[in-house]
Amino acid sequence: MQKPQSTDQYIESFSGVARERLIEMRALLARLAPEATEVISYGMPALRMGRILVFYAAWKSHLGFYPSGSGIRQVETLLGDWTFSKGAILFPYDRPLPVDLIEKIVAIRMVENRELQAKKKK
Repeated sequence: MQKPQSTDQYIESFSGVARERLIEMRALLARLAPEATEVISYGMPALRMGRILVFYAAWKSHLGFYPSGSGIRQVETLLGDWTFSKGAILFPYDRPLPVDLIEKIVAIRMVENRELQAKKKK
């Protein structure tokens, strides 16, 4: 696959449940962070608000969600049986997206980004 130039191109390169989940995640993130800008970074869709808030990407059996290490550390006790690592959470296609969890993570990342922007202005 050629590197996508837009989120639309990225999503269009997938089919089936992967595409459905990408569309669902995109809509959810647009609702949660309406002031953020969609970008492609490292070949994946991402939201930028000063700096990157989160990345997401489709894989063979799951949607990867990449909110940075800080985004995961602060909700680690809420991750239950979701597979996760230092910087990623895997959402298998056979389970619905955990909207409440994603909402919490995006809110945390938005606060972090706003605080960093405020520090830079000083």
